[in-house]
Amino acid sequence: MQAYFVFLCMGLVVGFRLHKAKTDEAERRGQDTGIARYRRKREMLNRDKLVVFLGEYFAILQSWEFALLLGAVVREHAARGETALTVLRRYGVPIPDPGS
Repeated sequence: MQAYFVFLCMGLVVGFRLHKAKTDEAERRGQDTGIARYRRKREMLNRDKLVVFLGEYFAILQSWEFALLLGAVVREHAARGETALTVLRRYGVPIPDPGS
C-alpha cells in the first residue's frame, strides 16, 4: 500500500512541475494565466496598506488611516467626517471618555 502512495505522490509532483513550467512560460510570453490574475488581484487588494507595530501589538492600516492617526488632515476622508477617533472605533479600540 505504501508503494502505491509513493508512486502516486511522485506522479503528482511531476504533473505539478510540468504545469508550473507551462504557466511560467505563458507568463513570460505575456499571456494572462490564472496565477497571474490572482497575484494582480492580491496586489490591488493590499496596495496602499501599512503594517504598524507598537510593542507587542500590530495593526494593518490603509495609509490614509495611518495619516489620520498621526494627526494629518486627509481632505477626501475629512469631508466624509473621518477622524482619528472613527478609525480607532472601526478597529474596536476602546476609547476612554474624556470627562472621566
